[in-house]
Amino acid sequence: MSSSASMDSSKQTMSPALQSSFDKLEDDDKLVDVPSRSLRSYLISSDVHDDDEKTRCASANLKKAQMLAEVANTTLKCANTGDLAERAARQASELDAQTTPKKPLHGVPVSIKESFAVTGQRSPLGLRELNEPTAPVALEDAAIFTLLRAAGAVPFARTSVPPLLNSTETNNPITGRCLNPHCHALTPGGSSGGEACLVASGASPFGVGTDFGGSVRVPAHFCGVSAIMVDTERRWRKWRRGCGGVHGALEMIDRAEPYTSLGFFAHTAVDLRLGVKALMEAATALDDDDGSGTSGMQWTPADIKRVGVVLPFDYDGSPPPVF
Repeated sequence: MSSSASMDSSKQTMSPALQSSFDKLEDDDKLVDVPSRSLRSYLISSDVHDDDEKTRCASANLKKAQMLAEVANTTLKCANTGDLAERAARQASELDAQTTPKKPLHGVPVSIKESFAVTGQRSPLGLRELNEPTAPVALEDAAIFTLLRAAGAVPFARTSVPPLLNSTETNNPITGRCLNPHCHALTPGGSSGGEACLVASGASPFGVGTDFGGSVRVPAHFCGVSAIMVDTERRWRKWRRGCGGVHGALEMIDRAEPYTSLGFFAHTAVDLRLGVKALMEAATALDDDDGSGTSGMQWTPADIKRVGVVLPFDYDGSPPPVF
C-alpha cells in the first residue's frame, strides 16, 4: 500500500491550473461538489437522497465523474470517457430503475486502466499501430468488468498507459504525456500512471490497474493516493483475464498476463478497504452462483502490530534501516 495511504485527499493541494478548471466547473454546474470526491462521499450520497433523487443517483454520479474526468484530461492527459460512455449511461439507468436492494458499490463510477479489454474497442497499449482502424478489437470484456458490475460499480473511463505498459512514467504518442496532478513538472509514474493521476485529481473515486513490476505501487506513491496490489494466485486469478488488452494482438503481453496482478486505487486507505471488500464479496457471490467455488474470498481484517518503513540510506550491501 502506498506510504501516503492515510492522507485525506480533500486536503491535498492540486496544481493551480487544475484547481482553477475544477473551480470553474463547480461554478458552471452546481451538481459537481468538488471537495467531495472520495468513494465514501458517493456511498453516503446514495443513502441520504430522498426517494425522488435516489432514483437518479447512479446517473447523477456518472455525470459528475464524467465532467470531472473530462476537465482533468484536458490538463493532465490521463483518461478518456468516450469508449465507455454509452454502456456506462445504460448501466446507470438500469441501476436507477432497480427496486431490489442496493449492491455495495451501487452507482459508484470507477475508472479502469486502458489495457483492460473492452468489447468492440481497441486497446492500443500506447502504440500507434494498435490504434489504427485496422487494429483488432476485443471480442469480449476483461473479466474485471463482470466483477465491477456485480458489485454495482459503473466503469466510466479508460486511463492512459505508457507504450507496452513498460515504463515508470506515462507518456505515449497517442494521448501524450500524462502529468502529475499536484505538480505538472512531475510524472504520475507508470504504468498505471493515468489511473493514479485520475484518482489523485479527484475525478475518480476508485480505480483499477495492473502491476507486474511496480505499475500500481509506483504511481500511487508519486500521486499520493492509496493503492493495493493483490496476489496473482487462486483468489484473484480468474478476474485478471483480459487485463493485457485484445488477446492475440501482442504475444509478449499475452505471455505476461499470468504473472500480472490486479491493483486498486482510492483516495484513502478507508476508501480502498471499502472498495476491495465489496469486490471480494461480489467475487464470492459470483462463484457461489456458478458453482465454481474457485475464489474462496473471505474478508478477514488484519491485526497489524508493526509496519516497516525504509529510511534514506547509502547502499553498502547491508539491509536498509527500518523502524
